[in-house]
Amino acid sequence: MVLAITSQLAVSQSFQKFQAQLVTKNFHNGKTLTSTGEVAYTGAGKMITHLRSPQEGYTINTAKGEVSIYTPKTKEVYTLQNTQYSTENSQLYFFLQNKKNDLGLKNMGFTLKNTRYDKDLVITQWQPPIQASNVLKEVELVHQGYLPIYMSYTDAKSRIVKKMYFYNYTNISGVDFPQAITQIDYPFAGDSIVSKNAYSDLKINAQATSGLFDFTVPRNAKVIKSAKK
Repeated sequence: MVLAITSQLAVSQSFQKFQAQLVTKNFHNGKTLTSTGEVAYTGAGKMITHLRSPQEGYTINTAKGEVSIYTPKTKEVYTLQNTQYSTENSQLYFFLQNKKNDLGLKNMGFTLKNTRYDKDLVITQWQPPIQASNVLKEVELVHQGYLPIYMSYTDAKSRIVKKMYFYNYTNISGVDFPQAITQIDYPFAGDSIVSKNAYSDLKINAQATSGLFDFTVPRNAKVIKSAKK
């Protein structure tokens, strides 16, 4: 096990480029919205998502939290900057950089407070940093072997407000990656929003040759709103 993890770490640290086809399905109030597209992500922290349907659009995120959302139909771009949108807070970053052991919780200031075992499952509970303790009570993370399969967020009122499931793992050039991620948000009691991301045609480093890596927002795009938070 230790040798396997060490080997994967060496590979993932050399990650330079990643691309995949993406299908996202959102379920809320009995309605389903399906989006299809492609994502391209570089080791420098730039992520470009190209949605082809139901409406074409491009979203560019950086490690600094800079976001540009461009709509070709209207030739308009919306920009903002907020550290919560940093690509280093994304699931792609956690898996490609081999942060499977805690999915970035330690880097975000969480501290491990309990570990328990249930057959082949390792269940850890994480305490949030002081600045987040007024909204979060704990995060629970479940591993099967060394792969994370479940994550939940409990708010200060002991109510689970988010669940995440990671499954259908594949290994690409030594990197274990979940081809399916389901997220369930509970904004209010009795209400839930389900989002399912399915990745396919995964390619990494030399195999990642998509033209999406070279995409930039046209210079003549009209900035409809710009904000910095």
